[in-house]
Amino acid sequence: MNRVFGKKKAKAPPPSLDKAAAGLGDRVNTMDQKINSLENELRGYKEKMKKAKSPAAKKQLQKRAMEVLKRKRMYEQQRDTVAGQQFNIDQASFGIESAKANIETVAAMKAANTELKRTMKKDLNIDEVEDIADGKKETDETMRSLTRKTIDIFRRFSCTCSQTWQSSWTTLMKSMKHWEEILLHQITLTKPI
Repeated sequence: MNRVFGKKKAKAPPPSLDKAAAGLGDRVNTMDQKINSLENELRGYKEKMKKAKSPAAKKQLQKRAMEVLKRKRMYEQQRDTVAGQQFNIDQASFGIESAKANIETVAAMKAANTELKRTMKKDLNIDEVEDIADGKKETDETMRSLTRKTIDIFRRFSCTCSQTWQSSWTTLMKSMKHWEEILLHQITLTKPI
C-alpha cells in the first residue's frame, strides 16, 4: 500500500515564536520601504502637477497620483495588520517567558522549603534551644544575685571605711590635742617667772 500511495511525510515542526516574529518584522520593514517609495512617487507627481500648464495633463497626473495613493493606503493597512500580528506573537512570547520564570521560581521555592525543613530537623535540636534558654535564665538570675551581693559588700565596705576614717581622724585629733596640751604645759613650766 505504501507503494501505491507512498509514505506519509513527516510533519515539519511548527515555527518558533521568535522565528515567526522575525519573519513578520521583515515583512513590516519591506512594506515600510514600499510605502516610502510610493510617498516619493507622490511627491514627484505633486511637483509635476504644479509645473503642468494644461488641465488635461493635470488631470492625468492627478489620476496617477490617486492610484499611487490607493496603493500606499493598501500597504499601510497591510503593514498595520502585520504589525498587530507581530504584537500578538510578542505578547504570547512574553507570556510563555513569564510562565517559565514562574515555574522556575516555584521550583526554587519548593527546593528552599525542603532544604529549610531538612536543616531544621537535622541541625536544630529543640531540646538544646530550651536548655540554652533555661541556662540563660539561670545565668541572668545568678548575675542579678551577684550584682546585689557586690553592691551590699561595697556599701558595707564604704561604711566601714568611712567609720574607720572618721575614728582614725577623731583619734588623730585627740592625740594632737593631747600633745598640744602637753607642749603648752611644758612651755608654761619652762617659762621664767
